[in-house]
Amino acid sequence: MLLTLQYQVPEYFRYNLPFHWIIAFICSLLVLLFIFQVTRTLIYHKKNLSSKLRYLILIFVFLVYELSSGILPNKSIPFSVFIQETIKYAIGINLCLFVVWYITKEFKIMSSNKFFQIKCLTYIMLVNFIFGYIMVFTFTHSLTISKHIFLITPTILACSFFYYLLKNVLKNVTHKRHFKYRPYLVIIAYVGLLFLPIFSYLNTAAVIKLSVIILSFICITIMEIHSYLYRLKYEHKNLELHPFISSFTNRENEIAIHILNNHDYKHIANNLFISKSTVRKHASNLFAKTKTTDIKSFRKKFNK
Repeated sequence: MLLTLQYQVPEYFRYNLPFHWIIAFICSLLVLLFIFQVTRTLIYHKKNLSSKLRYLILIFVFLVYELSSGILPNKSIPFSVFIQETIKYAIGINLCLFVVWYITKEFKIMSSNKFFQIKCLTYIMLVNFIFGYIMVFTFTHSLTISKHIFLITPTILACSFFYYLLKNVLKNVTHKRHFKYRPYLVIIAYVGLLFLPIFSYLNTAAVIKLSVIILSFICITIMEIHSYLYRLKYEHKNLELHPFISSFTNRENEIAIHILNNHDYKHIANNLFISKSTVRKHASNLFAKTKTTDIKSFRKKFNK
């Protein structure tokens, strides 16, 4: 039914601009990075496989978004403008939710407010997409009205989420931490997502919107590289730990480094922006994997 409806389509909805060279360049880099990550995952699949796969999916999600937003809507594609816009918005929602989930899963930096947790955000965006966009379009037959109503919720949600995160994360930052720049990178990553609904509402040129959105990916990649180099630097100093490193998660690696540097649980929690109970949980996993019983035996076994 939606394929055959006669509806009001503003001129700018009819087709997109030709594929901009900046978008093409970004997509080319993402493709190369995707190939590199696939190769890396296949070669080193025994070490931190879940983390590598998450990053691989992250690259793919950004690549799909860049391609779809750079191409759609397009008059040469044999689908209605509404269908093309629906696909583009669905990919954009998926991108935002996946980035929030990825940062939460990989770096454990997230608001403690249940309203801003990934499960709740997913429900809100799903309901808004169905009733604020698809249902509104079904009754009004206007892409302009359905688009504007649909974008109200994500814009308010993005601004509220960003304010809450800014208020509760940056106030805990000190300059003595190994990962002191990580919260700032997370904030910048979320700024890119914050502008997504705003740019969509203002109908900003695709090249500007996609260039800003890619900042989120760049910030996440910087955090990944920093964590990897930090672990690599320490691994060379503790050869006794090498047989066990492949079984550690990224977070367990970081906590193991802190423990062997004689840091207590409170210090580790403050540096990694997690609770003491979370540190204890990861430490217990470390003790089980290395066949030690407590923090003293762990240090005794590996601090040589």
